[in-house]
Amino acid sequence: MRIFVRVFTFFVIILVSGAANLPPFQEGNRTLNIMNADTEAKVKAAFIFNFTRFITWKSDKNDAPLRIVIFGSEKINAFLKAYVEEKNLSSQISVISVNTPPDGKENINLLFIDNSKERFSGEILRQLSGKNVLTVSDIEDFVLQGGIIGMYNEGGRIKLAINLSEANKSGLKISAKLLEVAKVIK
Repeated sequence: MRIFVRVFTFFVIILVSGAANLPPFQEGNRTLNIMNADTEAKVKAAFIFNFTRFITWKSDKNDAPLRIVIFGSEKINAFLKAYVEEKNLSSQISVISVNTPPDGKENINLLFIDNSKERFSGEILRQLSGKNVLTVSDIEDFVLQGGIIGMYNEGGRIKLAINLSEANKSGLKISAKLLEVAKVIK
């Protein structure tokens, strides 16, 4: 089983890296981004899915499913649910979409805040600060605002930024492999 997980993880990283590294397309004097909204949502969902493999949460319940909450993006929610179901991990990972900002009282392991919900991010981050919750977003400068992992599009590629001090404060252990591919903010 361990070999399968390692091979699967390696395959998904290669797949996501390939999709995330689509080169911009040159047309005359303007650069067109090949990554459309669906592709970008799929790549972000794949990253979120893979974060579950490279992050360690402190937990007193090893048999409880990992709970991922998506705030503000039905596309990412749908793609992430499809990944979980396709890999038969529904008993291990629960994906939930919410329309109202989480208040920090829910049992959440990973929270994705879509950039369309930026107006709520400050309050959410204050409520979750120091709690064992991985906060992820595509909001600009999310990690500088206290988020743990930020996704940003640079030249048609999805890149990662990680706020290591916030991760440590939240009791999360981030794999060195994930830190290698991200811009680390200390």
